[in-house]
Amino acid sequence: MSQPYIFYGAEVSLYSGKVRAYLRYKAIPFEERLATLAVYRQIIVPKIGRPIIPVVQTPQGEYLQDTTVIIDALEPRFPDHPVYPDTPAQRLVALLLELYGDEWLVMPAMHYRWQYKRQNLGTILRAFGNLLRPQSPAWLKPIIGLLPAFKFGGRYQNYFGIGKPMHAQSTQVKGHSKISQNNA
Repeated sequence: MSQPYIFYGAEVSLYSGKVRAYLRYKAIPFEERLATLAVYRQIIVPKIGRPIIPVVQTPQGEYLQDTTVIIDALEPRFPDHPVYPDTPAQRLVALLLELYGDEWLVMPAMHYRWQYKRQNLGTILRAFGNLLRPQSPAWLKPIIGLLPAFKFGGRYQNYFGIGKPMHAQSTQVKGHSKISQNNA
């Protein structure tokens, strides 16, 4: 058997989930490796040029980044059970749905992950702690994850162009919930 593909990602990453599902669906032999701080420093940044996941290393030594690029590179190599339809109209619809999921659904995903900290904070801190120090005891991972989680969580709004005027504030009016725009 030839060498497997190496998939660098994280459970917490939406896009890693997309690539993981693709690799499993296509039955592509792969080894998943957690994108730890050491992996970023030693592999991802030198090969890709920036700290980003997911990344797939091919047995030929290529490094692929961006979910669509990864899928487009692997489809011809693994033609059984194609993920794109054959007809032009259906293919266009599939590509539009992929674009919608990749570029637009990430916004509500980030909103629900980061705006509901009371419900999600434990999971977020453990995930970031695991990325930095996977060998640490489970009780220590939330502490380790504090700084990077808050740093990342504070940046997503700027990344998507979300500012204070876009935040809706919920107020109670006569027993009904009213959404008002904060224009401050």
